[in-house]
Amino acid sequence: MAPSIRMPVGYYCMAPLGKGHLVKDDVLSNPNVAGMVLRQRWSEFNPSLDKFDFSYLESQFTRCKKFKKKIILSIYTGTCSPLWLQKSPHKVPFYDGAPYPW
Repeated sequence: MAPSIRMPVGYYCMAPLGKGHLVKDDVLSNPNVAGMVLRQRWSEFNPSLDKFDFSYLESQFTRCKKFKKKIILSIYTGTCSPLWLQKSPHKVPFYDGAPYPW
């Protein structure tokens, strides 16, 4: 039997987009807040081919675990895609700041 998809229930705070912008601890500790929507640009955690930096995402997962909150992870692509996509060997064409097919 396939696992069921659970819909988020409750109030979720939305983290500001980008590193260094944190949801305050007093918001995460609020019992009325069920969790956080964690947002990050693809280009921030994968700045160059074969280079990844998940430290910001990992730190936010640790914070939510501390406060027993759920996380909705949202990775922004399109105009938030890394520019190395345009270089060899990929040569992905960009249009209006975003790679195709966006």
